[in-house]
Amino acid sequence: MQTLSLTEARANLTKLCQSALDGVDVAIVHNGRLVKLQPVSEVAELSDGEAMPDTDKLLAARAKKAGRTLTAVDRKRILSPVKA
Repeated sequence: MQTLSLTEARANLTKLCQSALDGVDVAIVHNGRLVKLQPVSEVAELSDGEAMPDTDKLLAARAKKAGRTLTAVDRKRILSPVKA
């Protein structure tokens, strides 16, 4: 397992995310405890089926940056389960 401090992880986050996606176990030490970085198969949802608020904010910001509006069809496509 690859273990890094929070400072090291912050400086190498892109590479660490790719390592986790490639199946490498990655852990970050935070306040003396290990936090595991791992891929997930779908976006977390609230109990009523709505995406987490931060996810909606991120999607809207990316759509705005691309000069588009976020449609319901886009949102459904993006938030549908992702194949791992």
